[in-house]
Amino acid sequence: MVGSKNMTYTSKVDDEIRKRFDFPKVELHLHLDGAIRHQTLLDLSM
Repeated sequence: MVGSKNMTYTSKVDDEIRKRFDFPKVELHLHLDGAIRHQTLLDLSM
């Protein structure tokens, strides 16, 4: 199958990213709400 090895690697990378950035949404909102300037948030998003 063409590309199947690459797709497996991509799946592993995606899983690792999810594990590292799997924060509870409530906690994320708790820490960002009023704790960061709007401009800083915009700068980080680019």
